[in-house]
Amino acid sequence: MPAYTSFVTLNAVEGQKIVSTALEVKDEQESHLRKIKKIEVMFGDLMGMMGKIKETQKKVEATKERLNTVMIDEESSDGLLKVTLTANREIKSIYVDDSLLDDKEQLEDYLLLTINKAIEKATKVNEAELAAVAKEGMPNIPGMDAFMK
Repeated sequence: MPAYTSFVTLNAVEGQKIVSTALEVKDEQESHLRKIKKIEVMFGDLMGMMGKIKETQKKVEATKERLNTVMIDEESSDGLLKVTLTANREIKSIYVDDSLLDDKEQLEDYLLLTINKAIEKATKVNEAELAAVAKEGMPNIPGMDAFMK
């Protein structure tokens, strides 16, 4: 009988070891599953962001095309020179009053001042429109608002 008891005792101890090992393996598997789920969430978010970025790129291109149709008018303070250009800063027309044709230097000054004012206006419109599209398409990342100002 004593040999039988030690066998049962040995099996009980071995059984506890097996159960303990099985629990450890199960805990380890659950830990790995949690890590895998975290990675899936991260990559899922990353893939979602990539899709949103591609969509935003398309919107930016469409906005650039639309800005070709937005006209900016600027004229000299006395109205002798008028310039029209697109929000993409492409000059579409220049009107020069005949009185400016007599003085080349004066005409050059008028052109520089008026064209530069028009370009400045067009740049502001362009940047505001593109920034709005870009901000709309940006993922919600804490702290990024500081860079979009």
